[in-house]
Amino acid sequence: MDYVDQDQQFLELCQKTEVTVLSIFIEFQDSIKEYGDRVNINLFVDQRNALLFLILKELDNSGVQIDFTTISTKVRENNLEEDLPTEYLEQFFHNTNPEINVRFYIDRLVKYAQQREISDVGVELFNKVRSHNPNIAAIIAEAQDKLNKVASSEQDFKLSDLKAAKILTEAIENLRARSKKDGEDKAGGISSGFPTVDAVTNGLKPGELIIIAGRPASGKSTFAMNICENVGYKNKSTKPVVVFTLEMPAEQVMYRSLCALATVPQSNVQKATVTPDEYARLYSTATTITDSTNVYIDDTSYGLTIEKVRSRARAIAQNHADPETGTPQMGLIMIDYLQLLESEQNFRERHLLIAHIAKSLKALARELKCPVLALSQLNRNVDTRGPDSRPTNADLRESGAIEQDADIVIMVHRPETNAPAEKKDELKGKAEIIITKNRQGEIGTIHCKFQGMYSRFVDDNESSFRAG
Repeated sequence: MDYVDQDQQFLELCQKTEVTVLSIFIEFQDSIKEYGDRVNINLFVDQRNALLFLILKELDNSGVQIDFTTISTKVRENNLEEDLPTEYLEQFFHNTNPEINVRFYIDRLVKYAQQREISDVGVELFNKVRSHNPNIAAIIAEAQDKLNKVASSEQDFKLSDLKAAKILTEAIENLRARSKKDGEDKAGGISSGFPTVDAVTNGLKPGELIIIAGRPASGKSTFAMNICENVGYKNKSTKPVVVFTLEMPAEQVMYRSLCALATVPQSNVQKATVTPDEYARLYSTATTITDSTNVYIDDTSYGLTIEKVRSRARAIAQNHADPETGTPQMGLIMIDYLQLLESEQNFRERHLLIAHIAKSLKALARELKCPVLALSQLNRNVDTRGPDSRPTNADLRESGAIEQDADIVIMVHRPETNAPAEKKDELKGKAEIIITKNRQGEIGTIHCKFQGMYSRFVDDNESSFRAG
């Protein structure tokens, strides 16, 4: 049997399934209300069947009883007699499929549509890679996006799943389950390792895009890495923690983590002048880090695109898939920093590129069901407002797109960095974690400590939060 015959048989199978689904919708009108939103015209290979489906939906939405007469009337009203002749309509009234089978046939309808889409992607992929001087990275990224869209179409739901009463019931059950737990699960998100931050944000929740911004030397990279260290090393996350660092090499990131966790001054490590006690702490911390096999550091510093970030994150998540369900798993992703990312796509204006990157990071957070920490630079406006000024969302570079997609925006500010000389000693070691956007909680300022020698922030019983 050649490919032509196989393709013809497959198309006939698709059409037969379409007829079966439409026959059930006609015979059992309630099934349209329950499952109709899972079906769309793109699932049909026979355009006549797609037209009939639209007619059935229109009749049902109008509260009209579906039968041969009402369908025929609607066909005439829309001048579709040539597309949907009487002999074509009659075939849908001679099938006897029990209503209970509707979900089975809709699953098959979706599967066949996916097969056709994947086949189309394959043909397109073949044609593009055989073209003159192809952009391989762009082709791979585009193919991955299309395949992910195909995969998302497999999600099964019923209209009843969207009803507010059902959603509320599930939310209450979720609240009841969390109330019985301790620690990070109680808040519904993973712990950042900073108690006051967790109290204000209710933890870092799956699907959230969290922007951490600050001026150069403010400590935004340190703060973000401290969160990754707390999740990956201290709490020993069972899901992967992935750090994309575009500014520092992985070795430098690791040295800073080692010093932060062991409370050993970075200068001692750099100069190789550690004391025996410090060496013992470094060795113990190194063991802890080595035992944490779920932390990944990608220090690609040139040409890292948002498409590559998504591809690598997906690969790591798939490598840590749930052994029972096969579902990809991800604990936390950190990007240092957003403005250094590029894209395989071409954008004429810089703000459009940043908007694309921000939306892609938010989509990645939702796809992998994990929080994404994305660091961002601030413009110089904050420096022109005087030594006592604090950063705001308007100070974000390309602020509109970033702020729009972010669930939480955190400004890292250390007053001593832009204070006059006579006040630097007084402000030394003081830090402010300013939460300027928080979809599910308060905004305000957390006053804590910064220990630069150890490359870490400290949120302890001396920390405080001021709302507003």
